[in-house]
Amino acid sequence: MAEPRDRWRIDEATGCWLWTGWTDARGNPGIHLTIGMRSAPRWVWERETGRPPPPDLPLRSICRTKLCVNPRHREPGHPRRADATKITPTTERAIRRAVDNGLSRREIARTLGVNAETVRKIVAERGR
Repeated sequence: MAEPRDRWRIDEATGCWLWTGWTDARGNPGIHLTIGMRSAPRWVWERETGRPPPPDLPLRSICRTKLCVNPRHREPGHPRRADATKITPTTERAIRRAVDNGLSRREIARTLGVNAETVRKIVAERGR
């Protein structure tokens, strides 16, 4: 049987561990084990850290590289809620000021490193 580290190659430029094994129809890394199919990022996380990832949360990719299984590039949480960790009261005030100054949601999102939907929600909350 191949060693675990033979299942990925390291991208020296990014530090990503790019999965070279099996992927599902959506391109998500996976591994066939005697107990059945398993998510490759979760499998690598457990092998490399010595502890299982939280069972109730997926491991979202911080580097946004689908094939990356590096545990340092993963964190427990929902991918669609990634912006939630970036939004602080200071960020919210900056978004509201930028809207008042006539900047587009897309420009604000790009500048602050959040998505336009997050900007829309913050602006919408203001009207309540």
